[in-house]
Amino acid sequence: MTQEKLLTGGRYMTDCVECGLCRNKCPVFKATLNESFSPRGIAKLRKKKLINEVAYLCSLCGACDLNCPLDLKLIDKIIESREKLVEQGFQTEFAKQILENVKKTGNPFKSR
Repeated sequence: MTQEKLLTGGRYMTDCVECGLCRNKCPVFKATLNESFSPRGIAKLRKKKLINEVAYLCSLCGACDLNCPLDLKLIDKIIESREKLVEQGFQTEFAKQILENVKKTGNPFKSR
């Protein structure tokens, strides 16, 4: 898989018209007021090939799916992008720690 295909996330990233209807419903955007963390911002960052910078910031709440006029199923594409990033070795330190804890103790929180 090419880096471009990894970053596009499929139909969402290529068909998003950046209307912004998802942005004001996004709890991550509401909390940070950072356009880069909104679904529209993620689409813009994809064009700059920086999706791995923000892929894990989405809370997967689904507000963008409910408000997308093109019904692009954004959450499915963000999950696919995360899976592909992990396959390529890109993951957050938190995710790495959780996986290590599960391997060592069978519990994501370290306790047995």
